[in-house]
Amino acid sequence: MKLREFAAPDFDLAMTLDSGQVFHWEKLGRGFVGAIDETAVYISKWQTLNFSGAPAQAIVAYFGLDHPLDEICATFPSDATMKFGPRICQGLRIIRQSKWGMPGDFYLLLDETGGAYPADLGSSSPSIRNAKQIRDREIFTFPTPKRLARTSQRELRACALGYRAAIY
Repeated sequence: MKLREFAAPDFDLAMTLDSGQVFHWEKLGRGFVGAIDETAVYISKWQTLNFSGAPAQAIVAYFGLDHPLDEICATFPSDATMKFGPRICQGLRIIRQSKWGMPGDFYLLLDETGGAYPADLGSSSPSIRNAKQIRDREIFTFPTPKRLARTSQRELRACALGYRAAIY
């Protein structure tokens, strides 16, 4: 796998991926494997950001690397709490998931057959730990709206969607 690279100062990849924003990224060697929309991606950060599977502009957009952090932080109120926040969260970025991928990542995690599990075994508020424990190690993207529209209620129930499978 040939990796491309670019500088990404003030970016902590592990902190960002482990912050609870997304659940489908898996630690692999010195980096992470996951998906950006429908594209499988490997990404690592040492002195530079190294990646494969997606164009650089997709990586920049997904991880918010184009956000002007210094300008944003300069707008924060000058109280002690707001001055402390950027120091303890240094390198954390807000991930830009697609509007369709976000609920898929949060509520449904796909198994090796492409079926889906409820993120917290039926809970409407999955915890990060539970979501990471039940997701599979293979990379799957969330089904498109068209694909889900073609899925029967029987197929949804076979994915253990529980109450989420009911059609009203």
